[in-house]
Amino acid sequence: MKAALTTISALALVGALQACSPTKTDMSDQAKNETSEPNPATTPTTRPLSLSDDNAVLYDCAGSEVATEYRNAEDDILVELDGVVYALPPAISASGARYEGATDLGTLEFWDNGQEALLTIGEGETINCTRLDSTTTGNDMSTELTGKTWLVEDLNTAGVIDIAQTTLIFSPDGRISGSTGCNQYTGSYDIEGDDIIFSQIATTRKACPEALMKQEQTFLTVIETPLRLEFNENGALLLSGPDRSLRALPL
Repeated sequence: MKAALTTISALALVGALQACSPTKTDMSDQAKNETSEPNPATTPTTRPLSLSDDNAVLYDCAGSEVATEYRNAEDDILVELDGVVYALPPAISASGARYEGATDLGTLEFWDNGQEALLTIGEGETINCTRLDSTTTGNDMSTELTGKTWLVEDLNTAGVIDIAQTTLIFSPDGRISGSTGCNQYTGSYDIEGDDIIFSQIATTRKACPEALMKQEQTFLTVIETPLRLEFNENGALLLSGPDRSLRALPL
């Protein structure tokens, strides 16, 4: 994890240093003006952060290992490149979960689409990444979940807004993604016995009409605690817990 993206970040840093290296005249002028303001374009925004080994998600990005950590929907994502951890705030995206922020490498963007992701460093080429820590669940129910998109038809026995398609897409590697009916989200899931546990849920932050925002919050509240997982005779996915429930059908 500490050797993440050595080649890629090194090239980005070399380009940045070549572009910003002062001439002898520049250095002389700088010495004469010790009170000059720093150039905001080259001021690093890296913070002293660290990843949790238990929560880190690993990706293979063009042959180099990149570590990330999702905390919750209100927080940044942490991305570790060549031993340095950057905090990137959520950004608007049409699908998946996109994070973007200014760093000492230039603008850093990480776009997570579940098992796949895209990484862009500064003005460099966008790199395709594949999740490494695949941990397919051993529960037989997992085979029923994956390979399809589930459309939510009911939340807390109160129905749903027809025009707002709330979806769940379960990847075999334990990742989940989809739409809340307003924003895109990603996260992780784990099956323990008859229960399913969602974690590390992160969403985009697009504003929607009030009714859609309320339904989004209801959906996120439903999946924030462990739920009983089962399928009815019609093949519908049923998730239930104390005072909360969800029913979905495959598209």
